[in-house]
Amino acid sequence: MVIKLKDIILAVGIVVIILMLVFKQDKQVFEVPKIVEVEKIIEGKETVIERVQVEIVRESKLIKRLSTQIEQLRIELMEVKQAKDTVRIIEVQDTIIDKLTITNKRLDTTIILRDSVIVDQRYIIESHDTIKQVQEHDIKRLKRQRNIGILITGVVTLITLLK
Repeated sequence: MVIKLKDIILAVGIVVIILMLVFKQDKQVFEVPKIVEVEKIIEGKETVIERVQVEIVRESKLIKRLSTQIEQLRIELMEVKQAKDTVRIIEVQDTIIDKLTITNKRLDTTIILRDSVIVDQRYIIESHDTIKQVQEHDIKRLKRQRNIGILITGVVTLITLLK
């Protein structure tokens, strides 16, 4: 049994390929936190969104109440104007101005809360996209390893059959 140089090179090449597959560590270009950590962050953001939405509903109810009060004050203002009671007109107008100021502040608060919900929802969407990309990358890596394994098995089988 004479071992040919070609057989030795082929055997060494197969062993090298097998060792590369076994010990190769797949590195990602960007460091991505573990999927579990990202999912925990998503759950936390969802909890924050739920709390903020409850506050938005509360603010909206207050705004509706203030709007109703303003409408009642406007009706009262019309009545006072017809009575030509200057002091009372000024009092009602001041009250309307105060209610409008409060309403504006509540509306500003509602806008800020809704903006924070939008930011958190964007973060959740981006996190889901990250998880999806990591999973797709893992699937590609596993398919590539499987295909290389099949190729090596075929080569080894072919060599075995030829001998």
